[in-house]
Amino acid sequence: MRFHKYVLSGLTVLAGLGMASDALAGGRNPGSLLLYPEFDNREGEVTLLTVTNTATSGDDITVEFVYIGRFGQNGNDVNCEEFNRNAVLTPNDTLTLITNYHNPQHEQGYVYVFAKDDAGAPVEHDYLIGSLMTIDGIDKFEYSMNPVSYEGFGGDLNGNGLRDMDGLEYEQNPEEILVPRYLGQGGSYQSELIFIGLTGGAAFSTTVDFLIYNDNEEVFSSEYTFECWDRVRL
Repeated sequence: MRFHKYVLSGLTVLAGLGMASDALAGGRNPGSLLLYPEFDNREGEVTLLTVTNTATSGDDITVEFVYIGRFGQNGNDVNCEEFNRNAVLTPNDTLTLITNYHNPQHEQGYVYVFAKDDAGAPVEHDYLIGSLMTIDGIDKFEYSMNPVSYEGFGGDLNGNGLRDMDGLEYEQNPEEILVPRYLGQGGSYQSELIFIGLTGGAAFSTTVDFLIYNDNEEVFSSEYTFECWDRVRL
């Protein structure tokens, strides 16, 4: 499974204290597709991923986990390789898993989860919520973030087998993301950005433009180019 045509970049800002902010308003709203900004399976790191079916009645729902790996074992670049797993959730069911055991092939990347029917086709099921927690056993701290939730509108309408975020199958992504605050650099503080390009995987590069304002209301501009997924110091 792949995303098509639409790009979400600058998804999450991570602060050195382990706090995270949502890229979209209503990050806690249930949806048919959940996009988790990262998983970290490196030595000394443990990522706990949770998905919950908030429907209180009705049939069971199958969800597919699609891992997009940027780095494989030993840190080698695997060019956005895909790894898939399925799970069945009953109404009010919650599944929490350790990503290193769920997907032992990749060290870092991102993962999305979507609802589908028994035939494997995506369906509208706006009852999924989730969370992500990463525990750093080496630096002795942890941080958590919410997945970006996308409302579904009717499954794979054009039959192309892709998750189209075009406002017809799923909600559209924003062209601009506003971040109200980031921590200054230096000392014990280190702000980081996670970038996700949802178009073309490693076959295409995505360039992000920045306008950054300091405490004196002075504006500075910059840009950054990446492929597929990246996590960099701000």
